[in-house]
Amino acid sequence: MPLDQTGLPPLQAINHEILLIDENKTYPWQAVHVPKKFRDQWIEKRDAYLKTSRWKHTTSTNAVPIMFIPKPKNPTKLQIVVDLRARNDNTKKMASPLLDIQAILNKVAAHKYRTMMDLDGAYEQLRVHSNHVDQTTVTTPDRNLVSLVVQQGDCHTPAFFQALMNHIFSSYIGHFMYVYLDDIVMFSNSLAEHMRHVKLIIDILKQEKLYLSKPKLQILAPEIDILGHIVDENGIKMDPNKVDSIANWKPPMSRELLHRFLGAYGYLADNVD
Repeated sequence: MPLDQTGLPPLQAINHEILLIDENKTYPWQAVHVPKKFRDQWIEKRDAYLKTSRWKHTTSTNAVPIMFIPKPKNPTKLQIVVDLRARNDNTKKMASPLLDIQAILNKVAAHKYRTMMDLDGAYEQLRVHSNHVDQTTVTTPDRNLVSLVVQQGDCHTPAFFQALMNHIFSSYIGHFMYVYLDDIVMFSNSLAEHMRHVKLIIDILKQEKLYLSKPKLQILAPEIDILGHIVDENGIKMDPNKVDSIANWKPPMSRELLHRFLGAYGYLADNVD
C-alpha cells in the first residue's frame, strides 16, 4: 500500500527533532506557483497527505517555500521538494557515529544465507517531535502547512532515522543483522534459523508500523547490493556502477565539488585499479 494511503505513523521512542540555532529567526516569504501541468497532481498529493494527517493546515507564517519540479526520469510526473536551505543553515549541527563498513561486509559475506529488506519511503515513516512541528511550516500555492512526518532534505534526517533503527533492533544488530538507514540485511548459516530471523524482523516492523518496499524485498538472495558493494557466494566486490561513476566523474570546478570527488574516491580507493 502506498505510504500516502496508510495512516499517520505513530510517535516512536525516537522522533525527529529540529534544533534551531536562533529560534526567533524569520525566513523571507516567497510566493509559490504550481505549473498548470502539475496542478492536478499537486491537489491529489495535498489531499492525500491532509487525509492521512501527515500534513495539517497552520496559521504560522514563518515558512520556507515548497517547489514543484519534474521527476528526473519521468518529466510528466511531479516531484515536490521543500527548499530547506535556510532552515538547515539555522539548525544546530550534530555528529552521528560512522559504521565500520568493512566489518559489516566481512560478516555478511561469511554467511551462507542472506536477506535484504528496504523500508518504503523510509524518512516519511519518521514522525517529527510534537514540540517541533511548527518548525516544518511551508508555503504552498493554497495556504501554509506543517508536516508531522520528516521532510526530505532536512540535514539531520539520516542521524535521527539511524538512531531509531538502532533503538528498535538493538538486541539483534551484529548478531544476525545490520541496519543502515532504510536498508536491513540479515545473515545466517542455517536456513531454518535464517527464516526464523526473517519472521522476527518482519514481526517487529509490523509492531512498529514500519512498512517495507515489496519490490526491493530479497529473501534468500544469491546476490545483494549493500553499502556500495556486491556480496555473493564468491565474496565481496565493488558495485560496478560505483566504479563507473568515479571513472566518468567530470572534473570538479569548485572546492565543494572537489571535496565530493575526494570523498567518493577515498571510499572506493582500495578497490579501484
